[in-house]
Amino acid sequence: MKKLFLLFPMTALTLAGCSTYSPAMEDEDVLPPPPPAIETTNVGWQNTETTVYTPTQVESPIYQEETTPATSVSQNTQTITIPRDAEGRPDYSQMTKGSYTGSTYTVQKGDTLFLISYLSGQDVNTLARLNNLNQTYSLTIGQVLKLR
Repeated sequence: MKKLFLLFPMTALTLAGCSTYSPAMEDEDVLPPPPPAIETTNVGWQNTETTVYTPTQVESPIYQEETTPATSVSQNTQTITIPRDAEGRPDYSQMTKGSYTGSTYTVQKGDTLFLISYLSGQDVNTLARLNNLNQTYSLTIGQVLKLR
């Protein structure tokens, strides 16, 4: 019977010690907390030493978001003036074929795919294929077309 009184508390302490959870550290920069301070005192008339653990206060690390430096993208923009007649139609006689050398073109009011292909010096079908346009070649104002 006395063995059971000793066996049960020892088993309970062993299981309690094995079930403590210590999560793995995710960040190598964070150092583990320092061990608690150990204080020994003489307790009682038997003059036996008892170890008392006093936990130290550990501050949790403060994580700051990493700031990425702002990158400025310089866009090589080319402004082109399209000569138009009195009715607002483009005047091809005053334009040079292939004069626009940019990699993209933003559609303006009155622009057609034929006009944009003339300015870029490309075939209409090639330009339509680059931009996944159907045979109707419907364009909207502000639409950005790839030219290369």
